[in-house]
Amino acid sequence: MIENEVARKYGQAVFELAQEEGELEQVAEDLKMLRETVSEVRDFKNLLYHPRINDEKKKEVFLDIVGDEISDITRDFCQLLIDKRRIRFLHHIVRDFEKRHNQAEKILEVELSSAIELPEELENRIRVRLSDITGYNIELETEVDEDIIGGFQITVGDRIIDGSIQGELEKIQKQLEQIPVSKLGVE
Repeated sequence: MIENEVARKYGQAVFELAQEEGELEQVAEDLKMLRETVSEVRDFKNLLYHPRINDEKKKEVFLDIVGDEISDITRDFCQLLIDKRRIRFLHHIVRDFEKRHNQAEKILEVELSSAIELPEELENRIRVRLSDITGYNIELETEVDEDIIGGFQITVGDRIIDGSIQGELEKIQKQLEQIPVSKLGVE
């Protein structure tokens, strides 16, 4: 897919530049803020992504809205994306950058789903335990999912650690489905 190729190319370029200039953390914050702004402000997104609005107008509005809040590297990078007509891939590029940044800084993004909101103390214990196991700093994103019934699910990348009651019930159901009917005494 073109967005993956564009994201990899531009994500790597801005990552390497930020790293060389010693502004990796600043650029990471800038790009995260930009992605959130574009996602939340529909008019801003529509302006940046609209194919018929000329590049100079896009850059002018871009600078008016976020120009003072971001570093020179981020500002110049986004203007390049506008010039190259790649600004519509901003979300994908930021995601690629974040993966590179997290790997360089040994940060692991983990999603924790539970049936109820967990106490902060328990979240911290889970964070510390996962950090001990993985050797990474854990960035924990929590959510309440009442379908879990009890327990929790941890998602790291494409792996899921299922410690939920719902998960256990599904395992039992699969086991029961595999038992031949004749063994259950039903004819």
